[in-house]
Amino acid sequence: MTTPPPLHRTRRGLIAAAFSGSLLAVSAIVTASTGTAAAAPPPVADILSAVCLHYEPNPVSNPDNPAENRVSDCRVADLSDANLTGANLTGANLTNAFLSDANLTDANLTDANLTDAFLYETTLARVNLTRANLTRVNLYNANLHNANLTDANLTKADLTEANLTGANLTGSSVIPGNVSVPATSADGAAVTWAAPARTSGVLYNSCSHSAGTQFPIGTTLVTCTVDTVRGAGIGTFTVNVSTQAPAFADAAPVALTGTVGTELIHTLDVTGTPAPPLTATGLPDWLTLTDGVLSGTPVAAGRYTFLVVASNGTAPDATAAVTVTVALAPGPPVTGSLGSLN
Repeated sequence: MTTPPPLHRTRRGLIAAAFSGSLLAVSAIVTASTGTAAAAPPPVADILSAVCLHYEPNPVSNPDNPAENRVSDCRVADLSDANLTGANLTGANLTNAFLSDANLTDANLTDANLTDAFLYETTLARVNLTRANLTRVNLYNANLHNANLTDANLTKADLTEANLTGANLTGSSVIPGNVSVPATSADGAAVTWAAPARTSGVLYNSCSHSAGTQFPIGTTLVTCTVDTVRGAGIGTFTVNVSTQAPAFADAAPVALTGTVGTELIHTLDVTGTPAPPLTATGLPDWLTLTDGVLSGTPVAAGRYTFLVVASNGTAPDATAAVTVTVALAPGPPVTGSLGSLN
């Protein structure tokens, strides 16, 4: 087993010391069977009120409008060994807080800032850490069983021997982010993504699809597993391979002019994802369409009309009506004498 990191501070017992003997006496209960007194643990609100700079019993956290926030300020607070089961610390400032061996089962820490906090052997079962900032947090041997870490920032966190069994890591910094790419063919596209930064204690990160493999057109859900020696958490992200229906850049209808005996060349610009191939019907014998380029040398004057269709599997197809008007080549200049007028 890995040797646990040294404690930065050893201030155990602060929670108990925060309460006077009278408070403990009030909370004492007498068992009916023996008549002996047993001290009940202080309520969560009393613990947080005594230790935090400010405790907000009914917090409000609105990341889109911080002016509405009413949250607890527990930075640098020593909450080691505290029983904070079910505590509502939504949006709380817990930077540099000490929560080693604390019990936060079923607590709500949505949007909480725990940067540099110390959560050595902390119980975080079923805790809600959605969007929580856990940058550089020490989670050595912490129990995160069935915790919700959706969109949590775990940059440089220490998850050595943490129990991640059943934890939801979707959107967190240990799971790749959502990817959207254009299709390169009717079969989709080969998709790569940036590997998330490795976090201490994470042994293996695998996904149901590998980066660089072919993904079909549409949205594919990819499931990834993040393992530690004590259990695995799971997160998902999506790969969206998008398409775009074809469209011609030329104004419709396409009107071209040519001259007998002179080569005609015109490129039909078309957009679409994947790049749509073009087909033509009704082309005159002297004209070809190759990779979007019309080319040929007219052999007779006249008016020629045909259709070009762009199709890439995404409806609707694009159709361009093309008209080529071919004129005769100008004749040679007239030469000679007009004769004498006398």
